[in-house]
Formats: sequence, C-alpha cells, structure tokens
Amino acid sequence: MDTAGIIAEYNPFHLGHAHHLKATKARLPGAAVVAVLSSHFVQRGEPAFLDKWTRAEMALSEGVDLVLGLPTAFSCHQAGVFAAGALDVLWGTGLVTHLSFGVEDDGEDSMDTIVGILMQEPRGFKQSLHLWLDRGYSFVEARSRALDERVPGTAERLRRSNNNLALAYRLHAARRGYPFRFLE
Repeated sequence: MDTAGIIAEYNPFHLGHAHHLKATKARLPGAAVVAVLSSHFVQRGEPAFLDKWTRAEMALSEGVDLVLGLPTAFSCHQAGVFAAGALDVLWGTGLVTHLSFGVEDDGEDSMDTIVGILMQEPRGFKQSLHLWLDRGYSFVEARSRALDERVPGTAERLRRSNNNLALAYRLHAARRGYPFRFLE
C-alpha cells in the first residue's frame, strides 16, 4: 500500500497546506498520509504560533491519517538536520513509500545531478568549495556557489527555502538509501 509522508510545521495550517495535502491525495488515490510536525519550536528556532497538539489536530481534521512529532533538536535546526530527523522518523514507521513536498520551481533532473555531486564530492567540486570558504563565505553559500559552477542556476535556486529543503530531503534519502519516491 502506498503511504505518503509529509514534513511540515503547519504554523498554522493554511490554504497552501490544504492544497498540498489535496494534491498529494490526488496523486496517490487511496494512500494514507503520515505527517511529521515540528515541536513547539519551528525550524528557525522560534516558538510555534500554536502548540504542537493544536497543529496536530488541525492536520488530522484536514485529512492527515497519522501525525508524528519531530523532536525539538531537529525541528529548530538548519535544513540538513531538520530533513534528516524528519526522514528518519518517516522511515522508522516502515510505512512511508512516497515523500511529498513543495518546491518553488521545477527542476527534478538538475536536483538529481546536484545530489550526485554532493554524494560523490568530485575533486573539482571540493576545490571550488574550499576556494569559496577561503573567501569568507558561509558553508551554505560556498556550497551553493561551487554547485553553481557545475549546474548553472543552482545558487539562485537554493536561495528559495523550499528548494533548499527539497535538496536536503533528497540528499539524506540518498545517503541513507531510503527508497522514497518523491512527489514534488
């Protein structure tokens, strides 16, 4: 049986979330939906507008079948740690076959290429990364610039938060060998 996993904050649940949930169910008719929700604190480390129980009730009332919590240590961390914690929770259910998430633009093919570069870390990429780091850029910005040299447009694309999370989801799934099918 197909089961879709959604990682969210629902802080609070809004029309965009309702659209995403409806679109997920339309793409996987009859599938169950498991959502992993942030704790009382959200990804940017700020307190959630509504407590986690209220947000879970909202998700269930909108059609999510099971809500699981993402521990605070993951929910208020940077994208890679946030994604890793949430994907590990979904994988741990033994149920989730698909991961549904939003992106600001379509570019699945280039995302596969980017994940491949980050998995293999070819010498030229590593040299470029170190060059940007030596110039004083943060790791995230240096990585984006080094990737942009290999896949033009990547730096601009990764400035959009949903695209950045999509990369984090795909990269962690690849590193762990999670065979999730992605619904973007």
